[in-house]
Amino acid sequence: MSSITKRGKSWVLSWYEGGKQRRQSLGPVAKFQAEKARYSKELELSETKTDSAPFFDYYAAEYLDWYAEQYPASLERCRQIIINHLAPFFGDRVLSDIGGRLVKDYQLTRSVAATGTYLKEFRTLKAMLNRAVEWEVIKENPISHIKPPKDSNSKPPHFYSVAELE
Repeated sequence: MSSITKRGKSWVLSWYEGGKQRRQSLGPVAKFQAEKARYSKELELSETKTDSAPFFDYYAAEYLDWYAEQYPASLERCRQIIINHLAPFFGDRVLSDIGGRLVKDYQLTRSVAATGTYLKEFRTLKAMLNRAVEWEVIKENPISHIKPPKDSNSKPPHFYSVAELE
């Protein structure tokens, strides 16, 4: 997805690539020329998306098949996280385009009572992308540098007193 905006007398082309926003000044050109540049960028992005990495929905099915073999005990929870939460938000996105900004937008849309719930979803997404790198589906994990938010509701572990132990 790309867009054009007018800044003063110049047009600016903006788009997301690899999870990062990119901008290019087109200079003082006519609006139809700016539209033409935007259309060209859309074509370029659509060609690279289909050639470079699969869409999240397609990859999620492969990942769940692998997960079922490796971790059958926790498969249902993983499937629930992917199908009910991650796929509706990231489903139509290419894996390599899932970046920090998109993950932050996802976090803002999730209104969960416990930070721990979001942390499980974040860890699942990060594990999926790490596996995609291992399988050479994508070159690098676009969210590997993102640290999960701290759980502000966490409590220190309970230690028993001598009286409680007796």
